[in-house]
Amino acid sequence: MKRTLSVLLLFGMLCALSTNTFAANDEATDKVDIAAVAENNSSIAGEYKQYAPFTVDSQEVRLYSEPVMNSEDALTTYADAFELCAEAAEVYGIPADINNSDFVAFAKAYAAMNENGTPAFVEECKDFAVYLDYYENVEINQQILNAISANTRNADWSEIASLMPTTSDSTVAAGETAQEDSTVAETQSSSYDTAEVVAYARTWWNKTNNTDYPYYAEYNGMDTSRNDYNSLDSGRSGQSDPARGWSDCADFVSQCLAAGGVPQIKSGLILPHQKTGNWYYNDDKPSHTWGGASNFYNHWKERVGVASSSADLGVGDAVSIDFGGDGSPDHTVIIVSAESTDSSKHLASHTTDRYMYYYSNGTLNPFTLSYLYGNDWTIYGYEIDEAF
Repeated sequence: MKRTLSVLLLFGMLCALSTNTFAANDEATDKVDIAAVAENNSSIAGEYKQYAPFTVDSQEVRLYSEPVMNSEDALTTYADAFELCAEAAEVYGIPADINNSDFVAFAKAYAAMNENGTPAFVEECKDFAVYLDYYENVEINQQILNAISANTRNADWSEIASLMPTTSDSTVAAGETAQEDSTVAETQSSSYDTAEVVAYARTWWNKTNNTDYPYYAEYNGMDTSRNDYNSLDSGRSGQSDPARGWSDCADFVSQCLAAGGVPQIKSGLILPHQKTGNWYYNDDKPSHTWGGASNFYNHWKERVGVASSSADLGVGDAVSIDFGGDGSPDHTVIIVSAESTDSSKHLASHTTDRYMYYYSNGTLNPFTLSYLYGNDWTIYGYEIDEAF
């Protein structure tokens, strides 16, 4: 089903891009009914409602695709996957409500990463993750439209644009074609210490470093004196009680980058945590690029760029994952071991805590770039050492 949805989405996007864009730039933003303009540029393509780009105040507006299937029908179609996510969400203290943004963010990653159960059930979980990836776009599109409507003085559009679907090319799989030995290449590069990155990831992949990074535990009402919180694959032994109660993927990868010596950036006196150009941690409030998957992507695609091929990626490089291919990454991982092929480039992550392997029905299996591409996910990789 995922492949069918992807084909339909690609067809719809091509149709949308060929549509004449609507120009509203002759009128002030506050005099334009932005929602009506968006609706006039929408069309139904298979399972999705697509939006063609249009302009307001000479600025291009891009909106995300939305699913045609309503939430009630989705809960019937993906009943078993929803039940899995609902039970897990209860452990984390998250209400099992498809219209709750915290639940959607949690369930999207939890369902996508689940490998436990029958092949049909695992596939249903991944399809449910794709649906959620598009379902949340209804709310995100409204946020974009509201931000444009509030921008009555033609202020800087960069932060509004950061809410929109990406226009960057993704990282294409190099597959099993022999590549340069990425382990050697990254280790010898600049001042980025990939050995420290790997050591940090190995130490903390199944724990939470509240000693040095307590903000998220404190924000979520958890005891910051404990470092044993984790969130393992469903069915894997060693799960902490309580489990880590928040999505921690980008935070974990940011910590790994910091351990390798990546310089943090903080500029501006007014709401610096909201600026995409910043990337930093402090106990009061980290930048949203430190701990949010899509914000992390927005920062690093500008700071270092997206690698054109996975052949360019090696140890210490970060990777963003877009489960549905809607243009907004959902998950963040880091490469901790690499040789010459995608199947040799092993990953580490939080949210679903993994180090080089994932758990499936009692066995450990390689958690690699090949695994990501094999799920038909869209991948954005960053050569972190190129930032220096």
